[in-house]
Amino acid sequence: MYFRRPEAGHPVLQRYEQITHQVEQPLAPTLQRDIAMADQLALVGEEFKEWHLLVAEDVTEERHQRPGAEHPGVILLRQGAGLRRTELLDTAQAGFVSACDGDLSVSQLVNALESLIGEGQEDFADQLYEAIKRLMRHGLLQKM
Repeated sequence: MYFRRPEAGHPVLQRYEQITHQVEQPLAPTLQRDIAMADQLALVGEEFKEWHLLVAEDVTEERHQRPGAEHPGVILLRQGAGLRRTELLDTAQAGFVSACDGDLSVSQLVNALESLIGEGQEDFADQLYEAIKRLMRHGLLQKM
């Protein structure tokens, strides 16, 4: 079967352009913010460790655990706007996010978590720093 491509002004093409324009409206600012943060993190190198962070206003945390379990089996961080991302967190990442109220720097929080739960774990701090940068690039954590 042969299909012809719609020509400019065709109702199908007009409807497609209208839909894509509506999608671009909410996504464009979000993507620009994410790209700007990725660029900023690449430029500052290790300096981000001295930043003070806050959890974005549209972010919520969700925990799942079996009844009677001491610890949750799954911890999710959900973004309510933008790309509506969901991040699966480990205990260290969840502890870090919970403490992001702007009072302490990234390095202070990571050092505290390492002394509480990361001792003896190889590359604990490096892995946590990488996760923090990912959460910042995705807009879940923001610089004060």
